[in-house]
Amino acid sequence: MPHRLLRLAEALRARQGAPRPASRAAGQPVGRPGGRFGGRPTSRFVVWEVNDNARPIEEGPQVAAPDPKWPGPGTILSLSVQDGRHRLGAVRAAVQETTGDPAADAAILMRLLEHYGAWMGFEGQVDPVRQGEMRRLPSAVRRAASVEYRMDLRQIGRDAQSLTADGTILVNGRPAAVLDDVSIVFRPTRPDPRSPVERRTRQDA
Repeated sequence: MPHRLLRLAEALRARQGAPRPASRAAGQPVGRPGGRFGGRPTSRFVVWEVNDNARPIEEGPQVAAPDPKWPGPGTILSLSVQDGRHRLGAVRAAVQETTGDPAADAAILMRLLEHYGAWMGFEGQVDPVRQGEMRRLPSAVRRAASVEYRMDLRQIGRDAQSLTADGTILVNGRPAAVLDDVSIVFRPTRPDPRSPVERRTRQDA
């Protein structure tokens, strides 16, 4: 009996002194600690960003010189990606004063959106999809020291060459008018079959 108790005690001590099996951390796959090939732990979960204008996060917002050239009015302040109200990009232009005409102001904002699409490399005829409605906001500003036309991208379709954005007119840094949810599309122009170049290409084929 004493020998049996002694063996049980030795087995208990050996069991308590043995290293405990490592538990799997949440999100770590089955296998050796540190992933399949060692090193850092490997996660089974992958996060995909739904953003058609996405760039690597480490690049941050990008601001580039306007290309093609903006014909006016005013001058382009910035063209950027991963910036703006919706973090998808924005285009800003500074002018001396507003036109005072809602239709003319809306046309300038739409042209800014076209300019952004051309800057991205979209080509073809620009057709409006949604033109929106200009809304004036209450403002106590009597003298405009600075006026800015701005389009904040909210949706970009690279394959469809489509852009959707929200427009804002800022007077002295404060919103004075908005043009929400406007959309345009760039439709590729088809070559004219009657042109000499196209006829020659068809004959060579």
